[in-house]
Amino acid sequence: MSAKRHCSVDFLTYESERDNGKIECSTYDKLIKTAIMVMSEVGYKGMSIGILADMVGISKSTVIHYFKSKEGILLAVMENFLPAYIDEFKPVLNNKSLDGVTKLNKFVHFHMKMVAERKDVLSINIKDGKFLTGKSRTVYQQQQRLYGQQVVRIIQQIQSEETNLFKDLDPHVTAKAIMGMCNHACVWYKKNDILTGR
Repeated sequence: MSAKRHCSVDFLTYESERDNGKIECSTYDKLIKTAIMVMSEVGYKGMSIGILADMVGISKSTVIHYFKSKEGILLAVMENFLPAYIDEFKPVLNNKSLDGVTKLNKFVHFHMKMVAERKDVLSINIKDGKFLTGKSRTVYQQQQRLYGQQVVRIIQQIQSEETNLFKDLDPHVTAKAIMGMCNHACVWYKKNDILTGR
């Protein structure tokens, strides 16, 4: 029997529904949740199949049945994360009635909401993606490009409109600078901090 490859956790709804008793965690989801907790605290290098097995209360062979390898666990945590957020932001990105500045404002709020809700997985995505290899690394890099391309498109729209904002700046470099500032919130944001929509 082949190992399950795609995470069944919907990162946009899982935590709230689980906390409300609407979801009973399967062994697979318990492993994903535990892996996120461990990696967000000690990083990919600090995690092991043995640690996960002990924390979930199963054997190492059961963990390997689901993921085959330690890298498989990292991929399972990350492969559905950014695509879910890319899909959620698409209606804003493709809304022709919104100007570029409004879209950028909405993107920053959107990304900060992601920090508030899923700082754990976002931190893993930022710090530990470098440990993926082969096809897994290609998948990760493509997701990073797609997410960043949203900001590039917004910057290009702003530059095409009647505004001096970002004039003569490379949209790709500018997008990376904005993404870097947003991602840095993973360093200073604490769970009890208040992030409003304003």
